[in-house]
Amino acid sequence: MTPNEDIISKVRRFGLCNKPTLYSTDELCRQMAGRGVRGAFVECGVYAGAQLGIMAYNAMLENERGGMSRRVIGFDSFAGIPRATEEDDETITGLIGPTLATPGDTPVSTGVSAQTERQVRNNLRNWGVLDSRTRLIKGWFEEIMPQTTMLDAMLGEDGIAVLRLDGDLYQATKHCLEALYPRLNAGGAIIIDDYALTGCRRAVDEYFGGEPLVTTDTPGMHKTYPNGITLVKTDPNNPADGVHHGYKPL
Repeated sequence: MTPNEDIISKVRRFGLCNKPTLYSTDELCRQMAGRGVRGAFVECGVYAGAQLGIMAYNAMLENERGGMSRRVIGFDSFAGIPRATEEDDETITGLIGPTLATPGDTPVSTGVSAQTERQVRNNLRNWGVLDSRTRLIKGWFEEIMPQTTMLDAMLGEDGIAVLRLDGDLYQATKHCLEALYPRLNAGGAIIIDDYALTGCRRAVDEYFGGEPLVTTDTPGMHKTYPNGITLVKTDPNNPADGVHHGYKPL
């Protein structure tokens, strides 16, 4: 598949990411369209909207070509990364500061990586990818993700085809996995952008049973992501898959 260089070149300077991560998101979205995997493209932790812009571009392109009409949803506090908790360590506190959150309290922003909802919306508009299928949802993950009625209404019966998690922290990753991974359709892909960070990796490993899992043999679908990983959700009811929720560690 040929990468969508047009949108990648537009968004590249706006993201806290390197070019391979943009290509990886683009590739996974194109593969979902090619394989007919239904569901929305979802990102948790959008920063300036670069990765979400690639998702929205692919959704628009697919719709124009007569394919599925996908929703594109970006969740973010639009206030920056909150304070870490005791499950995190210096792999993130070196960036956001050592002050830890008080358990049970409302998250407090460190101000790091803060972009307003208006800034992100303007970026998407300037890139030509903001339409009625794209939504931005504001709030802390700890407060948004337990709202199952809201998530059900937003995602409908279609579920999720690509889920991108970029929440940096243990708590953020944990809440997003618990709320959204069950909504990821079989054959869908999840990107864990921050798997190299201790807290994020701990949340992922705990969620998937605490032990390394086997990877799928689907070509191109589970490449090791720069600083993170991608996973393909296989069908637990289909013995032919031979594997379940696989990931490929760094």
